[in-house]
Amino acid sequence: MSRAFGFEFGRSGDRPLDDRFEQLAALADETGVRWRDLVQDGYRVPGDLSVGGMQVRYDWEWRIAELRRRLGEHSG
Repeated sequence: MSRAFGFEFGRSGDRPLDDRFEQLAALADETGVRWRDLVQDGYRVPGDLSVGGMQVRYDWEWRIAELRRRLGEHSG
């Protein structure tokens, strides 16, 4: 974790959420559910934080919820 211009860069508290997303992404790959658009360049949700066009923080909670929704639609 590093800090510059009042912003923190790195993976401090996001790692457990990132890990959960990766687990769900692996399950999505196994079942054929589309998910890669959730992490493509330019994909933004209100909880994301970008500075100068660079993504600084991802809203993993939203992405996890959306991926779970997609997995649920696929199984239903």
